[in-house]
Amino acid sequence: MANILVIDDDPDIRVLVRKSLALEGHVIFEAGNGEEGVEVLNDGAIDLIITDIFMPEMDGFELISEVMNGRLHRQEKFKSIKIIAITGGQKLMDSHHMVRMARMFGVHDTMIKPFDRLDIRRKVAQLLKVPVT
Repeated sequence: MANILVIDDDPDIRVLVRKSLALEGHVIFEAGNGEEGVEVLNDGAIDLIITDIFMPEMDGFELISEVMNGRLHRQEKFKSIKIIAITGGQKLMDSHHMVRMARMFGVHDTMIKPFDRLDIRRKVAQLLKVPVT
């Protein structure tokens, strides 16, 4: 299946996503912030990034900009990476505003927390054009 990088400063979200997508046969890599995510991206082939927007060190917008604007090493391999931006924990209206901003940055899809295992499995399957099992 796909190599998926989950970037979120909340370990519970990373566990939820990892367990949900591993059931589909995906290989999951994890990072606690954007800087750790960049390290993972530079070390291996990633097909899909699922990133939180609000994180310490380097937030999701900075990471998305790095990927989309070619500032990472070996940029050629990043052209085909799909990105899902996730946010939550703030007021619902703020979350919707952040989702709109993420779309302006060029992400392929968005989700607002909380979401469940089936929600994330469906989004990933739709983006990667694979069936949900």
